[in-house]
Amino acid sequence: MDTSLTLQSGLRYLRASWPVDDLMKLYLTDTAPAEYRLAPTDVWLEVRGSRGEFHLDRLDAAEFIFRQAVLERQSIGAAAERALDAGTGFDVGRAFTTLVRSGYVIGTTSPDRGGQA
Repeated sequence: MDTSLTLQSGLRYLRASWPVDDLMKLYLTDTAPAEYRLAPTDVWLEVRGSRGEFHLDRLDAAEFIFRQAVLERQSIGAAAERALDAGTGFDVGRAFTTLVRSGYVIGTTSPDRGGQA
C-alpha cells in the first residue's frame, strides 16, 4: 500500500461546479439544441488525451479523489484513504484494477525497493 504509481502524462482531473463536460460535448459535436439550460451541479472530470485528441469522462467523487491522489504520486494506501473518506462504498480493488486495465499506469515506485519498477 506504500507503492505509488506513475500515470500517463496526458491525464488531468478537474472538479467543476457546472456541467462543463456536457457543454463541451455539445460544442464539439456541433449538436447544440435551440435552448440549453445550464444548471449548477458538481462534476468530477477526467480529461485524457494527446496529439490533438482528448476524452472527457465524468467520475464519481471518490473515484476522482483516488485518481487525482494517484496522479499526484501519493501512495495507493493514502489515495485509498482519501477516497474512502469521500465515499464509504468506494472499492479500492476495482479502482486500482480499472487504472491498470485502462493502460493509465506506466510505472511504480516502491519505498521498500528503493526506487522505480
